[in-house]
Amino acid sequence: METWGLKPGQVGGPPADCKVWWGARAIYNGAREKYQVDLLWDRQSMTGDVEKDAKERTALFDWINKKGLKGLRRQVKEEAVYPGDNILITFEEGGYIINANPNRSHGYLYICAYKKP
Repeated sequence: METWGLKPGQVGGPPADCKVWWGARAIYNGAREKYQVDLLWDRQSMTGDVEKDAKERTALFDWINKKGLKGLRRQVKEEAVYPGDNILITFEEGGYIINANPNRSHGYLYICAYKKP
């Protein structure tokens, strides 16, 4: 399975022993104060067993959709992150964390979210 976003072992990626995490490569427009983060359906992945980890996966998805992405979008705007930057953006709340970095891509934002250990 292809995984997207910040991966274990990368700065800002989930811990190496994290079995449930979400990753994405989003389109990022940080030019002219837009700071727009657009997720693509085919550039997202979720790790963990669909059946055994269903509860954890559902809780993580709920947090991402209700709080994580809103917090991340607010952070990139507040920090005025340029698409050519190599800077880690972090939003934490309720025991979960979402990290992102443009990785000097000039158009993408690499993201991961997971429950803090």
